[in-house]
Amino acid sequence: MKRVVGILLIIALMLSLFGCSGADKRALADVGGVDLRGGDIIFSEDTHGGIHYDGRSLIKVRYSDASTAEKIAASDKWRAMPFSDNLETFVYQYYNSDSQIPKIENGYYYFYDRHNDSKDRYSDADLLNRPSFNLTFAVYDADSQTLYFCTFDT
Repeated sequence: MKRVVGILLIIALMLSLFGCSGADKRALADVGGVDLRGGDIIFSEDTHGGIHYDGRSLIKVRYSDASTAEKIAASDKWRAMPFSDNLETFVYQYYNSDSQIPKIENGYYYFYDRHNDSKDRYSDADLLNRPSFNLTFAVYDADSQTLYFCTFDT
């Protein structure tokens, strides 16, 4: 009986691990019109939960070649670095409290505002003028071929 319970626990653990990886890959399927699933996920964290589903998530992906950068550069939803002033402030003062996202000089970023009061979903002009945040952003570091895909909900 103990052996059966042990095997069931191992199976449940494996399924939960694969489920997280699948959810991460689904989140990367269409980011600003670009399929970003081709890399290796090297870090994933999601603190969303509770009644209001507040929290933040970060998926860090490393790519083996520059083809992802070419796809991102061709998208009209991605912008060349540096960040706008608002997004720079948000990423490095509000979101990035544990320094998971390094300062990136060469690359691209994507921003999507999911806040109910947003007038332009792709503009961060009003980002710091609200009492709460609901947004998705991604940063691609062309030098290290690393993507940081993030959500933030308060």
